[in-house]
Amino acid sequence: MKEFDGLPPVDQSVIQAQVKAEYKWFGRERDRTSSGLTLFEFDPNTGRIEPANIIQSPGAVLITGGAGGKVISKETTGSKKVNKKEGCEYLWALNQESAEKKVLKAMKRYQMFLKAKQHDANKA
Repeated sequence: MKEFDGLPPVDQSVIQAQVKAEYKWFGRERDRTSSGLTLFEFDPNTGRIEPANIIQSPGAVLITGGAGGKVISKETTGSKKVNKKEGCEYLWALNQESAEKKVLKAMKRYQMFLKAKQHDANKA
């Protein structure tokens, strides 16, 4: 019977490329589109929640190859920008329904904050 000699050697650069997480940024905000989230725009004046308008500038596609010509990672060098509207708030959500839930939750927290502030003012 043949003895087990252990696992075959693994190229460490491939493992590090898979583990390494790189994030892109929209100004000060991290780009979460790769995780399946969508950036939504909430206009408090109208109460509308819509997907934000994201503009991607063209750029080169960088392909990092490993042993045997396998593609390890694909990366676009172009930048993404959001057309921000005056008075709108932006949030990341999975879909329209979860964006609405997040906005309602934030509004309830704000109402509780106002009630606590008013209660403290009445005490003084």
